[in-house]
Amino acid sequence: MPKQINKTADLAMVNELLETASRTDGGASTSQDQRKTIRDLAEQLRDAGGVQNPVYSDLAWGEYEVTYASKPRAAGGPFLRSAPGKLIFGSQKLRQTLIPTDSLVNSVSFKALGIFPGNAIQDAVIETLSGTKYKLILQPAKIFGIQLGPSKSIERVFDVLYLDEKVRVVEFLPDQSPNSNSSEPVLFVLRRLSNVQHPQSSTQKQASNQLQNAWEALQQTMKMGDLSSKQNGAGLATQAERKFKRENR
Repeated sequence: MPKQINKTADLAMVNELLETASRTDGGASTSQDQRKTIRDLAEQLRDAGGVQNPVYSDLAWGEYEVTYASKPRAAGGPFLRSAPGKLIFGSQKLRQTLIPTDSLVNSVSFKALGIFPGNAIQDAVIETLSGTKYKLILQPAKIFGIQLGPSKSIERVFDVLYLDEKVRVVEFLPDQSPNSNSSEPVLFVLRRLSNVQHPQSSTQKQASNQLQNAWEALQQTMKMGDLSSKQNGAGLATQAERKFKRENR
């Protein structure tokens, strides 16, 4: 079972973190006080401990709203998150979805010129490094099906500082990411919107076992039917042989 928030102090910190982060436009409009508050709360939650080995936890899968990035254009990319980009592609919503067992999708929904709805999508493969660290192999982002930037994947390593049923806090580690053009870690706060059930959840395992049992029962029935048919066939052959012998005496 997923670990629930059971400490009043932890719950208060999570709520304060989400409330503060939600007022920053994904990190694009953040005061120094807000940055310090978010960083302090993230470190306090890390020390308090959420789900153990969060990278291995089924609770990690789901859809999230990216409420804060300490580097404003790290979420959504410089094309969309620049001042001109936000003006042309307004009403932006930043999302990240982790799909069992190894896929991640970054998306930015928007209304171009305030009228035409669209999405920018970036797919990635997740590679587990440890109970708290994972690597993303990110493909180039696409907007209206048009690729942005060079057609090569990039690798980024992240550390999960905290995870529970309401929030996921991760930090980009540039010193462990090949060919990174950044030397500064980037903190992300992601608010959970929905869960994505792991394909090996208990409910699905039970259904799979039931299907397996039904299949085995069907195979057994078919074998018994086969055997019966062979026996009946042998009996008919014997009767035909006896008739042939009687008629040809």
